[in-house]
Amino acid sequence: MSRWHLAELEDQPWFPANIRNCMTDLLNYLITLFRIYDPIVPVLYKAMRLSSSQQILDLCSGGGGAVCRVQNLLKKKYNFRVSLMLSDLYPNKHACMRLQELKDSKISYLSQAIDATQVPKSLTGFRTLFTCFHHFDPKSAHKILSDAVKHDQGIAIFELSERSLRGAIGPLAAVLLAFLATPFVRPFSWQRLFFTYIMPVIPLAFLFDGIISQLRSYTHEEMLELAKKINNKNFTWEAGFARHKLLPFRLNYLIGYKSGDNAS
Repeated sequence: MSRWHLAELEDQPWFPANIRNCMTDLLNYLITLFRIYDPIVPVLYKAMRLSSSQQILDLCSGGGGAVCRVQNLLKKKYNFRVSLMLSDLYPNKHACMRLQELKDSKISYLSQAIDATQVPKSLTGFRTLFTCFHHFDPKSAHKILSDAVKHDQGIAIFELSERSLRGAIGPLAAVLLAFLATPFVRPFSWQRLFFTYIMPVIPLAFLFDGIISQLRSYTHEEMLELAKKINNKNFTWEAGFARHKLLPFRLNYLIGYKSGDNAS
C-alpha cells in the first residue's frame, strides 16, 4: 500500500483550537490508559545512554501523555533520570497548565510555538516525536531529521499508525473509545461532553484524522531511507518495530544518535 499525504483536520490553522485541544487531551488519555508506548522504552534508553544524553526535547507533544509516561518508566526501570521539555506548533494549554501544577522541575511545556523542522539552536536534548511524524510530507520529514543532525542532537521517532488492514482497525476502535472514555478525560470539560455526545464533532474528527493518519504513515524502512539521505557519518541510525504485549499492533520507530567518541 503506497503512502498518501492527505490533510488532517487538526493540522489546519483554521481548525478550532478548543476542538484540537479536546482531541489531543483524549488521545493523551488513551495512550496513557493503554500504555501504548511502553514497548519502546528499552530502545530509547539504549540510544540516550550511548549518546550520553539526559534530557528529552519532545516535539509535537500534544497532550504529552506518551513522553511523560516514558520519562517515568526510564526512571522506574533503569534508574535513568532525565529532564523533559515538551513543545508543539500548537501548544496544548490544558497540558501546559496540568504540568505546571505538578511543580516538577524535571518537566516543562514551552508556551511558544515550536516548528519541528526548525528547532531553535538554544533548545537542546534528545528529540522525540510520538504519533506525529506522519503529519509531515517527505520533504518536511527529511528537514526534521536533518535539523537534528545539524545541531548534533539525537532523535527518536515512534509511530503508532500503520498502512495495513490491521492499522485500519485503529480509527474505528478510537471512535468507540472516544464515546466511552470522554467522561474520564481530565481536566473535566462540559464543552468536551457537548462536542462528543450532543454535537459529535470530536468523534467524527477523531475518525477522519485517524483514517488519514493510517494512509500517510511511514514504515520504519521508509523512515530509515529518509535518514540515509543525510550525509553525516557520525550518526548511527536504527529502525525497526516493537510489539505490544497485550494489544494487537506494533510500533514503528527510527532512532538516530552520535555514539562513543562522536557523542557530544
